[in-house]
Amino acid sequence: MLVREVAKLYFAEYTGRDRTRPQRMGFWVDRFGDRAIGDVTDDDVADALDDLAGRAGRVYAGVDADGRAVYRAKRRPLSGSTILRYLSALSALCTFAIRRRLVPRGWPHPARDIEKPKENPAKTRFLSRDEVARLLTAAKASRWERMHLFILAGIVTGCRRGELLRLKWADVDLEQGLASISHTKNGRPRLVPLTDALVAELKRYAGAPGALVFQSPRKPGQAMNVSEAFRATVRRAGLRGVTPHVLRHSCASFLVANGATLFEVQQVLGHTTTAMSARYSHLSVGHKAGLVRRVLTMENIGAAQPACARGSTEG
Repeated sequence: MLVREVAKLYFAEYTGRDRTRPQRMGFWVDRFGDRAIGDVTDDDVADALDDLAGRAGRVYAGVDADGRAVYRAKRRPLSGSTILRYLSALSALCTFAIRRRLVPRGWPHPARDIEKPKENPAKTRFLSRDEVARLLTAAKASRWERMHLFILAGIVTGCRRGELLRLKWADVDLEQGLASISHTKNGRPRLVPLTDALVAELKRYAGAPGALVFQSPRKPGQAMNVSEAFRATVRRAGLRGVTPHVLRHSCASFLVANGATLFEVQQVLGHTTTAMSARYSHLSVGHKAGLVRRVLTMENIGAAQPACARGSTEG
């Protein structure tokens, strides 16, 4: 089958919530659409990624009058993380084709052995403990009374902004200390544990089961547009470069720095693979060093002292 035909079948069954997936898949359809998917090779994919690396980035700017997505051009080239998402879109299409037996048996997956573009770790912003305290203090002065709850929930649960804004009281079990996140980016529901402090804060606002937890004060049936109030809170706290997504990164950073494995971070944040959690791996160095020094002692591993420590003259 042609790549464009496989893409149509793919989206007919696609249940994910990544609104950028069609745009990124469109790049591959434009590139390989009239070719049989079984003829696409890893060399073809590598050349396409090289072309992408020279392109200017684009940012989602809403929809036009016909409901089609509109993207605004940036001055900077595409980042490594963005190129990686393009590669992920193609990889998903190829995996779909293999699963549906739309390619010959044993077909080499052309995106599997491609060297992955490097994500820039410097762009991953985390909050320190002091910054969290400043942000939560500033939130209490917000004109939106649930700003403190929103920030605390973002840090404790690691949920994306959209996941929090779609949360209803029926999804929150205050007795068990759990929240059910049913509308996720990858379409996979998950249960998120809540801390005692977050449960106490939630109880202050508990509403009807069908009501949104973060509803708009003026339009209770709609989610709050948190952008302006959040930016004002960040300015009040004297911070820079902090967006709602930084709360999610900060959740992961606190987990890893305190001994959580990347697999555990994957489960909390709802990543589809541990590779997506790998950006936080450098934060676990201190914990791993302490673990090795505490566990792998001579006494624990039953190793004999080195000969030189016994006064031996042997080399």
